[in-house]
Amino acid sequence: MIGYLRYTRRVIAIGIALYHVYVLSLGTFELYKHRVLSILLLQLLIFITSSSNLKPRLIKHIADVIILLLWGISIVYFILNLERMSMHIVGISPLYLKDYIIAVIFFFLVLESTRRYAGVWLPICSIIFVAYVFVAPYMPGLFHRQAMESKDLIERLVFSTDGIFGFPAAVASTYVFLFVLFGQFLLMVGGGKFFFDFAGAIAGKAKGGAAKVAVISSGLFGMISGSPTADVVTTGSFTIPAMKKCGMPGVYAAAVESVACVGGALMPPVMGSAAFLMADILGLPYFEIVKAAIIPAILWYFSLYLMVHLEAKRLQIPGYNIEDIVPLRKVMTYSFGFFIPLSVIVILLVLGYTPIRAALAAIASTILVGVARPQPGKGRLKVKHVLQSLEDGALGNRTVNSSCACSGIMAGVILFTGIGGKVGSAMMAMSGESFLPALILAMLASVIIGTGVTVSATYILTALLIVPAAVKVGVPALAAHFFVFQYAILSHITPPVAVPPYVAAGIAGEDPLKCGFAAWRFGIITFILPFVYIYEPGLLLIGNVYGIIIAVTKAIIATILLDCGIVGYMLIETRRIERVLCFLGGIAMLYSGVIIPIIGIFFGLAAFLGQKRRQS
Repeated sequence: MIGYLRYTRRVIAIGIALYHVYVLSLGTFELYKHRVLSILLLQLLIFITSSSNLKPRLIKHIADVIILLLWGISIVYFILNLERMSMHIVGISPLYLKDYIIAVIFFFLVLESTRRYAGVWLPICSIIFVAYVFVAPYMPGLFHRQAMESKDLIERLVFSTDGIFGFPAAVASTYVFLFVLFGQFLLMVGGGKFFFDFAGAIAGKAKGGAAKVAVISSGLFGMISGSPTADVVTTGSFTIPAMKKCGMPGVYAAAVESVACVGGALMPPVMGSAAFLMADILGLPYFEIVKAAIIPAILWYFSLYLMVHLEAKRLQIPGYNIEDIVPLRKVMTYSFGFFIPLSVIVILLVLGYTPIRAALAAIASTILVGVARPQPGKGRLKVKHVLQSLEDGALGNRTVNSSCACSGIMAGVILFTGIGGKVGSAMMAMSGESFLPALILAMLASVIIGTGVTVSATYILTALLIVPAAVKVGVPALAAHFFVFQYAILSHITPPVAVPPYVAAGIAGEDPLKCGFAAWRFGIITFILPFVYIYEPGLLLIGNVYGIIIAVTKAIIATILLDCGIVGYMLIETRRIERVLCFLGGIAMLYSGVIIPIIGIFFGLAAFLGQKRRQS
């Protein structure tokens, strides 16, 4: 019986993946209808691969059966009424009692599916937003609004493109699904081994080589997977023990791995699902988002790599044994084909093709690479491997699809209540109309909202609640969106709720809270850089070449000085005054203008010369 159920689940998962590839490659299906079917099909996959967690066991089984029956009723209803739904006009087209009943059932199915794979906080936030609609008439001041009838709320949330089937679902069911699928195909043909061997060949021999390999390989892996927690589980299972074996404390090993994996959401060309949402909200080609992310991503990994290097020097952590490293020439001989799919994505985006076409072409080129050039220990790609990748791709989309559907509830409430503008006004009022305090409040809001919530959901909320106020006072729209986008990512390494570091702590056998704070320490510079995007948009490649070069140079120097100050090591261990000079110099380099950054350079030189004199 168990084998039969497993086989059934596999057939359903493969069928869902093939459906998405077929519809998106032909482009003949109306996209609104595709969103509806995509969410319903992924919900089915969630409900047959997870449980309600109720006790006792009999109650749990009864609840699971009831949920599947409700899902069955919902999908039959939606299929029979799909044409009518796609033509529905809010406030004009009639709705019937059966419509409202199914809509309420579907609403709670979305909450339950999200709870199972994205945690309880996102459904709770959605319920709070819906509750606001009903309590707003009784609220004083800024957040007061007229009453809204329940049937109007249901209509907007379920039967319009402003709610569950809004832009988050549109992105999840198209670009994101295909790129997650692409990542599974790349891993199936040996991408994971290639990333690790490639990183080992480049950095394995250096001081702290195991940690540097973790930074590079986890960043490359995270670039295509889109799930920080899954990355930690996948790559951390061998990078964390390797770091500990080389002498790095377990807490540091877990922190390095989690920060490297979380940064993958910022790494072009694939990035995470939130990047596709940003392109959709801004109405920009996805390549513009990719281009703007290049310098922030480089600074993220440059800062982490340098901090790992300084810690290795301070703690005298050796590199890998030579016999454990695959030579770069050998790595490139058997694995150069992995650059082909990534190059295909970049080239097609530059040429102006849609992310959908780029992802489909990348999947096709990955299959060709797997067939033409078998990897060591894997053999040529066979039909069974293709089917396994399709299954894993569908399974990998469960979290992001359910999260985006649930986020659509909150996005819908924000859009049709106007609460986004009210929050922005409240933030400006709290900051006394001063720009920097408003940015600090925006940072805190982004991190708090991101507590236990996916990056995409956090970004949607902050983009709709906070960004409009920033743009209103003159911040470039792209810079404002990247500001909240990076903090949505950073919320995943911010205690007290920081899931990737806690998962890494389990692998390392260390205290989760200590690992969370260590991860925050390793990523602290990336908490400062988003402020620089606002004052120095050249970091996002906005502006002229001269401005971009100056902004990047200042950010690199600031990163070096702040890393030295945080670790307490430059050429040798720093004294207290040298550490203070590094901190002051680094912060000064982040200021716009000329005079203060020049003073920062002198502070950094003073610390460096003091180290040089003591070293000799």
